[in-house]
Amino acid sequence: MNTKRIENPMNSSTGWISSKVASDILSAKHGRKISDAYVRKLGGWGKLTTLAIDGRTKLYWRADVESCDIKKQGTGEVRRAIREKREAKERQEA
Repeated sequence: MNTKRIENPMNSSTGWISSKVASDILSAKHGRKISDAYVRKLGGWGKLTTLAIDGRTKLYWRADVESCDIKKQGTGEVRRAIREKREAKERQEA
């Protein structure tokens, strides 16, 4: 995982941003709302380089955020079609 620890990150934090700022950047880039909770997930998955300030707070490397590409989530129509076929088959058997 790309987590770094620095004693005082504010002195050397020119490229580090909060999850809120990162979500604003991603939302503007992709044209839809990207939540700060999803930014934290991306950091946890190792997609973004993180800087741990304390046990709870993390900052994210701006260059990683700007280069991150997020695919749009599906509508669920594939799962619905499979579920409908399965339920129709179960009704026929009953």
